[in-house]
Amino acid sequence: MLSSYYAARANLYTLHQRHPEWSHAELAAALGSSTSWVEKWLKRFREELAQAIPLEHILQGHSRARKTPSPTTLPEVVQEILAIRDPPPEGLRRVPGPEAIHYYLARDPLMLFFQLPLPSCKTIYRILKVNDRIALRKQPIHEPVERPAPMSCWQIDFKDVSTVPADPDGKRQHVVETLNVIDVGTSVLLDAHVRSDFTAETALQALASTLAKHGRPQQITLDRDPRWVGSPAGSDFPAALIRFGACLGIDIQICAPHHPQQNGFVERYHRSYQEECLALDRPETLEQASLVTQTFVQHYNKERPHQGLACGNQPPLTAFPSLPSLPALPPIVDPDSWLNQLDGLHLERKVDRHGMVSLDLKRYYVSSHLVGHHLVLHLDAQRRCVHILHEQCLIKEIPLRGLVGHALSFEQFLTHMLHQARAQARLRSLQERRYRMAAVASP
Repeated sequence: MLSSYYAARANLYTLHQRHPEWSHAELAAALGSSTSWVEKWLKRFREELAQAIPLEHILQGHSRARKTPSPTTLPEVVQEILAIRDPPPEGLRRVPGPEAIHYYLARDPLMLFFQLPLPSCKTIYRILKVNDRIALRKQPIHEPVERPAPMSCWQIDFKDVSTVPADPDGKRQHVVETLNVIDVGTSVLLDAHVRSDFTAETALQALASTLAKHGRPQQITLDRDPRWVGSPAGSDFPAALIRFGACLGIDIQICAPHHPQQNGFVERYHRSYQEECLALDRPETLEQASLVTQTFVQHYNKERPHQGLACGNQPPLTAFPSLPSLPALPPIVDPDSWLNQLDGLHLERKVDRHGMVSLDLKRYYVSSHLVGHHLVLHLDAQRRCVHILHEQCLIKEIPLRGLVGHALSFEQFLTHMLHQARAQARLRSLQERRYRMAAVASP
């Protein structure tokens, strides 16, 4: 059994214990696995734990593949299934489904006389579908998204001010951008930051200024822009913004790839902003873009009728004249508390020729006797350390590096996180540059 399989199963078990309300799709997205794999292992955990099988034995896994070929369904049985489906037997006043057919099939005289094998409900369904007895399901009707409470959930995203021409001596794309922050519960535009130098550092700084102005929401949704979630290759821990939100008690939700509808409220605002502001005023400089954006924000919030269900064809600040107050930014922050969300994380690593393993771009010495072996690293957030497991046995406990180790004022914490965002962006840029140079140098 590979250690990577053990680690993946242990991570699923830990995550499901911590978030039992999560759906299979949410667990699969968090672990980077398929939904079918999550369903299979959650079922195994339920069944085998109910049999008092130790968890470590379950995590090792075992094959449930068939040892013999699946039996084929005889043509006579197929005909009997279709005969029951078409004219319902015994006065049944509905079209029988697979389970009802299975019931009648078990009592069929032909099946009993020749002792024919009884197919499963799944096989009966497949036979009905192959023989055009089951119509294709209609696409579900779109239902309106249930709005959260006002000021509890925000969505943020960048919008390119494409009317600003490229600088011949500078940036050719995204010369000026707007970072828009919208409240999902009210459609109120909370902030619009217009800048020409959005990076991981300046974007985090802009968001921090909005939090200082309005307070802390329960949740912030954003897309997978590298300035938000980009980490250097080899990182095991989240990007600076995700850590920033975790330390402040804000749930940062990251949209799935190619699913902009998960950030739909701010995306819909971008359409209005483009059609009713940028396409008409056509700003050509940063100063012009800032001016027209500020004017449109006032118009959008206080004058423009909004057809969203929450606003009822009124401007957002007319429909919601008084917004609830949010918790203010804390004066003291634990800069390492983001680690609590990763408590119990399992990672698989191979010991290099120096007897060391890498964790989040930091190297830890294990043992020269384990060179080439695969180990499992178990994160203990409470003790701020990593447990090293070899063949499911604890062999070492190593303190985590790179942590602050003490509380900071919010100003110090923000400075620390801005430094982290800048360092991560620089390292990622350096890695990309080395990759490009290596690609050019290779024959």
